[in-house]
Amino acid sequence: MPDVPHREGQARGPLVVGVTGGIAAGKSSFCRAMVALGGVVHLDADAFVHRLLAEDSAVQRAVRERFGGDLFGPDGRPDRTALAARVFGDARARAELESILHPAVRALLAERLERLRRQEGIAIVLLEIPLLAETGRPPWVDRVVTIEAPESVRRARLAEKGFSQAEASRRLRAQASRAERAALADEVIQNATSLAALQAVARARWRAWRKRQE
Repeated sequence: MPDVPHREGQARGPLVVGVTGGIAAGKSSFCRAMVALGGVVHLDADAFVHRLLAEDSAVQRAVRERFGGDLFGPDGRPDRTALAARVFGDARARAELESILHPAVRALLAERLERLRRQEGIAIVLLEIPLLAETGRPPWVDRVVTIEAPESVRRARLAEKGFSQAEASRRLRAQASRAERAALADEVIQNATSLAALQAVARARWRAWRKRQE
């Protein structure tokens, strides 16, 4: 993502926190809990991916040229389920899809972050980026947290969402390891028990991060 500069004399902007973690670890639940406390904006990289695949003609064209028209629905948009099935079992195909999507996602995030820096009443911006360990920590992110849970817990959560064991295994293998995410992060938050426990952690971090911005 392009740098979002701090101009000379500019008031301190929001704390920018990158939130990452393995699939089904609880990244979105943590972000929702923080947003509910106030003064927090949540930007979800996956939501930007969905938007690009649905609306961006240049991205759609690049996906069609690389992966063929059979992965597109009658509406002319890529079928995300079929596309995921194609790339999660093929590391090269996944890397090629990411090379199409990641620059566009980062440009959108940079645009939104620049606007948020100029708005009043925003203390914290959460950037939920599942592949942060794979793409690297940007210099304009003030802090990185990774949400983690044991693989058995994540598999159970994926099963509740309708994933087969085989599909869960493909998704888990496609991601960076816990050690790689921990090496990137300033803090590791464990989410192996209940939503209430995760919400309590979110409240504690919200108080600490708000205090840092005072």
